[in-house]
Amino acid sequence: MLKLQSLSKTYYPDKAYPVKALDNINLEFLSDEFISIVGESGSGKSTLLNILGGLDKLDQGEMIVDGTVYSNDTKYNLTDYRREAVGFIFQEFNLISHMTVHENIKLALSTFKMTEEEKDKLVDKAVEDVGLSYRVDNKANELSGGQKQRVAIARALVKKPKVILADEPTGALDSETSAEILQLFKNLARKGRLIIIVTHDEKVAQASNRCIRLKDGHVVSDKLRENPILISHEEVDHSIVIERSFDLMAVFALSFHRVKEKRWRYILISLGISVGIGGFILALALGNGVENFLEKSSSQIIDGRKITLMKEDEKIDNSLYFEVKKTGLAEIIQPEFNLQARLDQGKSTEYFGIKTLHKEKYQNIYATPILKEGSLPKKGKKGIALTEAIAQKFIKEGQAVNNLIGQELSFKIMSPDTLTHYPSRWDSQKLVITGIIRQPFMGEDFAYIPYEDHILYTKRSRFLGKNAPVPTNVFHVYLKDKKNVAEFYQKFKDSYEVITPDNVLKNMTKVFSQFQVAILIVSFLILFISSVMAGILFFISVLERQKEIGLFKALGGNSRDIRWIFFSEAIIIGFMASLMGVVVSGIVQLSTSSLIVSKYGFDLLDIDVLHITIGVVFGVVITAFSALLPANRATRLDPIKLLKQE
Repeated sequence: MLKLQSLSKTYYPDKAYPVKALDNINLEFLSDEFISIVGESGSGKSTLLNILGGLDKLDQGEMIVDGTVYSNDTKYNLTDYRREAVGFIFQEFNLISHMTVHENIKLALSTFKMTEEEKDKLVDKAVEDVGLSYRVDNKANELSGGQKQRVAIARALVKKPKVILADEPTGALDSETSAEILQLFKNLARKGRLIIIVTHDEKVAQASNRCIRLKDGHVVSDKLRENPILISHEEVDHSIVIERSFDLMAVFALSFHRVKEKRWRYILISLGISVGIGGFILALALGNGVENFLEKSSSQIIDGRKITLMKEDEKIDNSLYFEVKKTGLAEIIQPEFNLQARLDQGKSTEYFGIKTLHKEKYQNIYATPILKEGSLPKKGKKGIALTEAIAQKFIKEGQAVNNLIGQELSFKIMSPDTLTHYPSRWDSQKLVITGIIRQPFMGEDFAYIPYEDHILYTKRSRFLGKNAPVPTNVFHVYLKDKKNVAEFYQKFKDSYEVITPDNVLKNMTKVFSQFQVAILIVSFLILFISSVMAGILFFISVLERQKEIGLFKALGGNSRDIRWIFFSEAIIIGFMASLMGVVVSGIVQLSTSSLIVSKYGFDLLDIDVLHITIGVVFGVVITAFSALLPANRATRLDPIKLLKQE
């Protein structure tokens, strides 16, 4: 079944002193043989074993397995050869200490497309064959040396390979256990398995039915024993060749055990990543918060149907009223003037702006400030409503702002004439505070008075008669439907400077956008630093898991499978960090939400399921990306060197 023709292997062929490990080896092996390869150190026996197992490539000659030719001149897949045809038994066992006997054996089937039930049946059979059924749930570090070797044999047997290769399988065992293992090998040979053992032990050589001796890379003898092993053809256990499909669950379980073992190391890295993920989620949540703010503002401050028409330093006469009315799009056309107020309190003077309220019949239709206490002032009643921030200026320390409601204070009001620059005066008015308005989240604080009072105080400040028109270059138009904004804009854009609600909103949300960008930059910076640290951690993991990498390669794992060892570890860490990030962002939201909602009436940081999902996916992807270079590094490592690591 296996034949070597003119096989040669040279190490360091380009160096000044190349090493000829094997020279013109010609051997043929049958499926029912128990063969020992004996020789001194440096004789080439380990190199021969590695070539037979597909861990090393030959330089010259051919290896033929069941008619398939492997040579330096042909393209062949040693990974699939190791997976389908070879079972390795190592001197140091190479078991994963924190996994059970069942889990260690099952790893050999991780590249086979089989159901879990099928795999479990094969594992149970292999455990029974080596006599360890009573230890199947014990961890590898709880076993004796002989029991560990039996697990290693079961792991080699479970995929029913054509060839079983053993490197000094009794080297670390006592004489009694060694005899039991050798008898086990004989039984396997009787079932049609080709058993090849590399050994220094003459007792092992004598137990085999064929002994091949090497010296300086040459076969010096090849002898059959007088009592060859009699194969029982009825018991032949044929090899299984099943489609490749890597068992991700097994790899995730392996990585989970490692994360659990090194938990403090991974928790610290996860915390760093979680801060970045939390910031990323909060930046996304701020987008929802902006929408909440705009929705609140549209009912309180900025009306989606309000358009401002302006002319630079040029008076707009009343003809505009008729021009706008003729379009049929507008409900209200009116000038609104800049009013400033002051309140003298002893040695201090407080200044603030005043805005107009809509006429009462429009207050439920267009944007109206939201009352927290009291009521809005009525026209002609000499009332005024203050925001919380303005009201705070007029109360004593420890006093509640609602205590101001009903008090009459002496204000001075002025409306500067920015068009004609005609002198204006501070007009004295005694006004009753009728209500406290909810504090706006951003922008300047204003007090509010009825529109009719607003016009009256403007005229008094500018020395104008009661019926005299007020010169202005600004008119405010309130449309019947916000869908008509674009149409209205097109009609008047050539004659006036037109300010639409979008223009106002862009200016108001500019600070939000800047804040959002700042959060994203800081979050990405934290994620970058954390990813670099995670990458270093995965490089350390490559160094610490070299035995596992070598084992997976010997079991038939390809480059993709090896990468998944580290990607699975990264995904677990990324998921853990992302969940921490969700918690971090949730804590920040809860700590700010109660304050902002109660004071401003909307949620600035509005986290939803989509944000959490995006944050978790982003965290996992970032962490997996940081494992890319270490994982690629692991695929290039030499399995022979890895399995010899102490």
